[in-house]
Amino acid sequence: MHAALRCAAPLLTFLGLLVTSCDEASEPSRPFQPGVNQQTQRGQENQARESTSVAPRPAYRQLEEGHVGTLSGVVRWSGSVPPAVRVPVRTHTEQCGEERSVETIHVGARGGVEGAVVVLMGIEEGVAPPLGDLTLTFQGCDLTPRIAVTTRGARLHFQNADPILHNLHVRVGRETRLDVGLPALQGSVELGAEAGIHVIVDDAAHPWIESYVYVAQHPYVALTDANGRFQITRVPVGAFQIRVWHPGIAESDDTSSGRPLRSAAIVLTRPISVEEATDTTTDFQLDAASRTNAGAQQ
Repeated sequence: MHAALRCAAPLLTFLGLLVTSCDEASEPSRPFQPGVNQQTQRGQENQARESTSVAPRPAYRQLEEGHVGTLSGVVRWSGSVPPAVRVPVRTHTEQCGEERSVETIHVGARGGVEGAVVVLMGIEEGVAPPLGDLTLTFQGCDLTPRIAVTTRGARLHFQNADPILHNLHVRVGRETRLDVGLPALQGSVELGAEAGIHVIVDDAAHPWIESYVYVAQHPYVALTDANGRFQITRVPVGAFQIRVWHPGIAESDDTSSGRPLRSAAIVLTRPISVEEATDTTTDFQLDAASRTNAGAQQ
């Protein structure tokens, strides 16, 4: 019997190598990403697959018709507006200057808050189509847009129009979804949007750069304009929770990375009912108290 096992060993080894070769050959090829080696890229893709395979939430279902209404309102700031934080520039001063101003809340002349996210919670079906893809651009030593909204399944396109290197780092919660260098004047990469708040920073010694993409499960989400106004149309009739979300307020640049220290995100939630063929209005007020208690109602 021992002799038979010795004879079978080379055959088993050959079969093992054959199976491994077939598995690797069947794996789809990966597009090249500048600044990311294949091993790192493979690890990021595996991590993304694992994170989306655990208890997926129901996908939004678009209906052809239904009973709908409209929601609108204004998000305002009450009291003194938090000042911008000044961040010193340590590299690329010729392109970026000696100092950058981080204005983490923009309040208009009448108190309206620009860039607040307004979203309805718990909708799984409706007549509104999903929102489209987004393009975020590094230009002028900044990343725009600073705050944006879209729906799950959209593509996020990132491009570099600056004559300097930017290192794109995208995370959702504690999960890094993308970490790649974008070469000067040519780098571009894209990412599928998963539900959650995508925090986007530049790790190439540009700590003032930070943007947010709020990715909702459904299209009933809006971004306030320069006057703090929002409108959500074709909303299903019924009772919901409506939520306002705004990034934390920058308070200091006294951190080891030089990145501004922020409060927790400001989150306000209240119940609301939508009636057919009716424009339901609801306004929100943010102030120093909501900033201090930020995150308490998440």
